[in-house]
Amino acid sequence: MLGNSRRVRRIAAGLTVMAAMAGGVGHAAAGEADGGNTDVPASLVTITSDTGPSTEPCVSGLLARLALTRDVIDTPEQFSVVIHVARPLCTPISAKAAVYAMPGGANAWPQTLAEAVPFEVGQAGTVKISFEKPCRDLQFDVIEGATPQEISPFGQWHGPLLFAGDTATALQWFGTGSEGCAESPPPPPSTETTVPGVTPRTVDDETTTSTTTSTTTSTTVLAVPITDAAVEATSIVSAAAASRSGRAASPASGSAAKLAFTG
Repeated sequence: MLGNSRRVRRIAAGLTVMAAMAGGVGHAAAGEADGGNTDVPASLVTITSDTGPSTEPCVSGLLARLALTRDVIDTPEQFSVVIHVARPLCTPISAKAAVYAMPGGANAWPQTLAEAVPFEVGQAGTVKISFEKPCRDLQFDVIEGATPQEISPFGQWHGPLLFAGDTATALQWFGTGSEGCAESPPPPPSTETTVPGVTPRTVDDETTTSTTTSTTTSTTVLAVPITDAAVEATSIVSAAAASRSGRAASPASGSAAKLAFTG
């Protein structure tokens, strides 16, 4: 009996070890499967609720719809729909915050479902649905009912807006064309001006620059009228010169001078 009990314990221990190993393999496989979703982007939807029990009697039907009012807050970073529930609803309303991706390039259709986050409106208080505005072309809707994978005006469509006909509770966000998402313009082309340089001459390791200066000399000849007084003065000068040299000046010299001046 003792031997049998020991064998039973050994078998049980072995089975426990095998089960642990199998469990480890199962967890590892699950981890690998989950690892394939590591690139899933973060949610663009945030839902906050400030609701609680109320002593007022619940309402239903048309009164339930009338108990719902809304505020819309649109900022450069977020688009938000704030739902106010004045009285508790006898039957809570199931809704969704839906995000549809647009094709881009100012084209709105067809749209492809990017995200759908369900929430519920029932208790009195406030429910706020906020959509982040990334640099992508998206449509934000607060709706009831179906969220097909693709929607278009001439094809399948999602369920009705939570606030029927109130298009202000939906937004088409063309993020790629917004100021914060626009690409920076290319820098202007450079306008470099090249100035021709002067190549110096090198003589005996000394750099000299030669400069040539040209001077133009002009001679102006003035015409002086010849008179008898001028000829007589010239004769007197010639006579004085001749007397110094020991010879007298002849009248012919005066005539020659006159001829020289009158040419």
